[in-house]
Amino acid sequence: MARTKTHPTNLLLAIDTSTRLTIVALGDRSGTRLPTRFDDVGGGALLEVVAGVLREAGATVSDVSGVIVGTGPGSFTGLRIGLAMAKTLAFTRRIDLIGIPSVEAMACALDTALGQEGQDCSIVMAAGARDHYLARVSASWRLSEPVRLLAPGVDLEAVVGSGTVLTVGLDAEALGPAAAKRGRIAVQGLGDALLLLGAAALAEGRRDDPATLVPLYVAVPRGVTASAKEMAWSPDRP
Repeated sequence: MARTKTHPTNLLLAIDTSTRLTIVALGDRSGTRLPTRFDDVGGGALLEVVAGVLREAGATVSDVSGVIVGTGPGSFTGLRIGLAMAKTLAFTRRIDLIGIPSVEAMACALDTALGQEGQDCSIVMAAGARDHYLARVSASWRLSEPVRLLAPGVDLEAVVGSGTVLTVGLDAEALGPAAAKRGRIAVQGLGDALLLLGAAALAEGRRDDPATLVPLYVAVPRGVTASAKEMAWSPDRP
């Protein structure tokens, strides 16, 4: 039985498919999450997860007035799935859209979960079978430099350096169990953090255009030639 609606019809839907999990969260314009769950499934089932979260909250897609989407970095296919759904919803329903780098939300999620002030951190994520992404996020939860793609075989400890480190999608041995634990905490809180950061961005008047918002790709996807690096995404498809 669907729950009785007790919320205003200006909900925010947060989506992230940058990791191996599909993250979906529903909240209000203050950045507060509604008590709903998300399913640990692959990105291919995103539509079903979104429908389930809305149903559990006693809401429908008509109650959603804005979409917040994690822009990565992450897998090429995964990011395309999340961005495609977010952009389609925003375009067809003419509602607000805001993209938030997933790594910024991870840093926010970690600090919030541990009840600590923001701090500089390094996030190392799996990038395919052997590569890694390295993101440096400042204490204000903003990327402090462009995300880097680390080549296979690189000395991760030497490149990452000291300070707070999170690993996502890597074995605990990569940079130690403490970094892996921080990564798990960050991913678990990713939905809440996206709602918080997205609501704040929308309150400041930021909006993204479905025609131009693209994932935070670090490398040209396999199969795309070097001469096509400057290619633009077609604006006629969300």
